[in-house]
Amino acid sequence: MKNRNPYKASILFAGPAFTVVAAALLGFCLLLFYVVIPAVIKALIIKETRLINGTDTWNKWTDVKVPILIKFYFFNVTNIEEADRGGKFQVREVGPYVWEEKRSKQIVAMDEEEDTVTYKEVVWYYFRPDLSIGSQEDTVNIVNIPFIVRFLQKY
Repeated sequence: MKNRNPYKASILFAGPAFTVVAAALLGFCLLLFYVVIPAVIKALIIKETRLINGTDTWNKWTDVKVPILIKFYFFNVTNIEEADRGGKFQVREVGPYVWEEKRSKQIVAMDEEEDTVTYKEVVWYYFRPDLSIGSQEDTVNIVNIPFIVRFLQKY
C-alpha cells in the first residue's frame, strides 16, 4: 500500500491556473445571468405580446372569452306607504340580479410604423336568470339617499 499525501489534492486548488479558471467561470455566469438571459426573456415577451392579426394574442385580445359577471344587490323598501307618511324605512336586501358582460374590439386602424392599434370597444349586457334570484321585471323600491341628504340639508 502506497503512502498517500493527503495535501496533494489541495495543491490543484491553490495555483494561479485555478484562480484564472474560477474567475473566467464566474465572469461567464455573471454575463449569462445579467445580460444574456434578460435579453432573451425580453425578446420572447415582445414577440409573444405584440398584437399581430391572426396570432393567438390578437384573438384573445379582440374577443375576450372570460365571462364577466356583474351582481347587483338592492335594499328594497318594504313599507313604502308608511315611509311616505314620514315613518322609518324598513329595508330588506334582495339579490343578486346578475348580468353577464361581453366585450369585443372592432379594429378601426392599424399603424405598423407606430406600432399602434386604434379600436372601438363594444360592450353587451345579458341578463342571467339562471344566476339571479328574480327577474328583470321585479319592482324594487330604493331610497334615494342623495336626494334625502340634500333635502335634510336644505331644511
